Amino acid sequence: MCVAQKLDDLNMLHMASTTLTHGIRREEGTGWRGFPPSKFVYAYFAFNSTYSVDWHETLKQGVVVEWGPVREMEKIKSYVTFTGGVEEEGAATWFLTKLTLYTRQWANLDLNDAERELEFIVDDERSGPYRNAFRGAFRAICAEEKPKPFVDLLCDLLRFIYQVRNNIFHGTKTFSDMADERQQRRLSIYTAILCATQDVFFESARRHFRWYPRDAQPPRNRFRGPLRPQLTLKQLFGIQVPNGPLFYPCCGNDTFEPIQLFIDTVSDFYFIDSNLIPSLPRADRAMTSTDVRRHGGRVAHPFVRQVHIEQKPGYNRYTWMVGPEPASTVQIHCKMEDGEAAFSQIPRLSVFYYRGDSPGEGGSGVWWLGEELFNMILDKLVDRGLVVTDGSNWDPAFPDAPWSAMWQEHCGWKDSRDLRLRKSKFAYRDRQFSRLCQCGSRYGPVYVWRVTR
Repeated sequence: MCVAQKLDDLNMLHMASTTLTHGIRREEGTGWRGFPPSKFVYAYFAFNSTYSVDWHETLKQGVVVEWGPVREMEKIKSYVTFTGGVEEEGAATWFLTKLTLYTRQWANLDLNDAERELEFIVDDERSGPYRNAFRGAFRAICAEEKPKPFVDLLCDLLRFIYQVRNNIFHGTKTFSDMADERQQRRLSIYTAILCATQDVFFESARRHFRWYPRDAQPPRNRFRGPLRPQLTLKQLFGIQVPNGPLFYPCCGNDTFEPIQLFIDTVSDFYFIDSNLIPSLPRADRAMTSTDVRRHGGRVAHPFVRQVHIEQKPGYNRYTWMVGPEPASTVQIHCKMEDGEAAFSQIPRLSVFYYRGDSPGEGGSGVWWLGEELFNMILDKLVDRGLVVTDGSNWDPAFPDAPWSAMWQEHCGWKDSRDLRLRKSKFAYRDRQFSRLCQCGSRYGPVYVWRVTR
């Protein structure tokens, strides 16, 4: 598994900890109720899965390196130095921001009240020796004091929580202990610390590996934020796109960049995912003169607005108007549907867009760049159409296909670092393939390929 795929899988575990409501019920047919220990268990599982990778060695080798037989606290210390080692001041600030949010959300406490709640920690044989260091570190971080480096304070927090985890997992805590209201509040605080630490880790991973979550957008274009002025593929590279739709299967919520790149050349977008209805950036913002000056007068869409939305079960169709009057119309189709079934309904394509997929957990497992589906794509792709991909999901049974140049720089390809193997042109099925440019990255560089008959 390549590093980006591993980070995507770990981020999914983290999102399950932070966004899902965890509860219990006594028996079938009775109602569910919240149970903070459940959330703590999920959060610790995500944390444990993350620190079980040697991230320093992973960064050095460029592949995922799991720890060997090393003590748990040594793994945690290494994880912390990786997490807080980049711009420590920024890491501390981001941690405090997320800690404040989660503590208020899950424990219903501000940080001052949380600090007072920690005075009621019950001493025990396992966690007792680390209790005072834990409370001191929590107090220092909340007061933005620095009696020692942030990474050392974070280690003090996590060392104590590791002992709490042992108490829970090894049965020292009874059910009556876990049902105690104060104990549950403290567990919610510990959960907030774990999740805030994970948030800082993923920010560090973004900086080290140039990675973004599969279903998220880069920070300057926040998810569900308004569509901002950026240069399109046509403006950046002068690339013309023949008439026809753009089709992106197994996309999750990765809709921003395809729209951004092709909004002035494609009038129909199809975003398909079998697990959800893909979401769009908002199209509700007119361009200002400041925006035009900032981009030197070259903007992709001086005016973008949504004028209609049709909603059906599993399907949203958006109508956008782009540009000044007379504005052009753009249709965006977002479907929760099997990718191959949706593909069969499209008579022709001008752009096949595909990136960030994988055969494992969290991915589709569909070989879109395998022989059968790739030939179907070519049958529908119009002359001089485009394939935009990072090389995800080639068929491992056919790794040296004539079009294997499309995945020679994918992070999962065995020879991805060998520059001698990379091709920018090849021929297949009486078609000429030419690599035009790079437009972003996901599990490797995302390249634009022109296919000429």
